[in-house]
Amino acid sequence: VKPANVIFSRRGVPKIADFGIAKLANANLTQSGVILGTPYFMSPEQLRGDAVDHHTDIWSFGVILYRMLSGRLPFTADYEQALVYKILSEPHDPVAATAPGAPAFLAAVAERCLRKDPASRPQTMAELRDLLEQESGRGARKPFPAVVGNVVVVGGVVVVGDVVVVG
Repeated sequence: VKPANVIFSRRGVPKIADFGIAKLANANLTQSGVILGTPYFMSPEQLRGDAVDHHTDIWSFGVILYRMLSGRLPFTADYEQALVYKILSEPHDPVAATAPGAPAFLAAVAERCLRKDPASRPQTMAELRDLLEQESGRGARKPFPAVVGNVVVVGGVVVVGDVVVVG
């Protein structure tokens, strides 16, 4: 999941438009030493060649949210191997340091989603939704406020993988 794959319907509902290299059952779509996909949005486990699941989508959501809040990616490098190393081994700059004016509840959610260990991230889309609600301090589902820059939160709707989470 990456920003270029999220489009909005005429009714303003975000949708995933391109599944790119969706993994087929019993299909091996990888080649040794070759990264298939956009590494900026790939999780550490995906870059290592480990089995991937919904935790990878949660990581990608964290990258998108980080970028929306700060205007930059959490990991950058001049060449692909250096980028992979950073994602696997180095911490990212905290959202609070890159976007001091960002809502703290959204920064906290981005930080949780960007934990390198999949077991430390939200474990389900429902948990991610609950975290958004909990961190917002609202507890009830109400539209989130508009945020700065290139943040687009339409009617409190957040996209996670192919799941639409309504705040």
